[in-house]
Amino acid sequence: MKTEYSWKNFGVSLLQAAAYLAAYRMIQWVFAVIGGLLWRLMGMWGWIIPISVFSRCTTLVAHAVSLGVLWLWMRIRKRRVCEEVGIRPLAVTPMLAALMGGVGANMAVVCAFELIPFPEAWLTQYESASAQVFADYSWLTVVCTVLVAPIMEELLFRGLLYTRLRRGMPKWIAAVLSALMFAAAHGNLLWGIYAFVVGLLFVWIFETTGSLKANILCHMGFNAVGQFSLAAFDPTVRAVTYIVGILLLGMAMVVLWLNKKASNT
Repeated sequence: MKTEYSWKNFGVSLLQAAAYLAAYRMIQWVFAVIGGLLWRLMGMWGWIIPISVFSRCTTLVAHAVSLGVLWLWMRIRKRRVCEEVGIRPLAVTPMLAALMGGVGANMAVVCAFELIPFPEAWLTQYESASAQVFADYSWLTVVCTVLVAPIMEELLFRGLLYTRLRRGMPKWIAAVLSALMFAAAHGNLLWGIYAFVVGLLFVWIFETTGSLKANILCHMGFNAVGQFSLAAFDPTVRAVTYIVGILLLGMAMVVLWLNKKASNT
């Protein structure tokens, strides 16, 4: 049965998605400002903490507050968070396939970066931004990047934004818009380009599995591989790694598609 869409529903879904995104960004901004002030005050009192460590701690607190606000909002509306964002039971096989797909997707992206002749200025900006992210690398960086960021970003961009957009427009438009929002959130141009493509992949995984659990695992796998740099390896080793990554991604997508097909029969 063909779903009928209207401009009113389109606008409402777009406003809902924008409201969730604005609320999340506002919380992050408020805690960034408060964290910056506290860091300066602590420095004046003689408590010296690296700004990178302190900012990550502040980010963790902001994420916790964001989750609390989301839970409270759903309670007020008498909704269940898991149902609203699509956290549903999922078998082990699709979860492992999603994790494998995230690992392969990262390798495929790195391969594309080597093959596509991006302008030198873009690459320089990308390398500079990447260096800032991994400055003062520590276990806290791993926790924030591999565990916390995938959970929060999937809850926001697929669990809240995409599902709201999908209610008032065709899925492909909702997918593109949510991927554009995901890309814009990454700031750097090259980060944004690959985030847009990966954002579309995450939407496909969400639609294929029907559960945000798969998205979170895929995102974790993607970010986990991103903690390692392949630039120092021999070109032959890198080429083999890229081929393996592409095969992993392809295998994961086939497994997820077959799993969906089997569950529909």
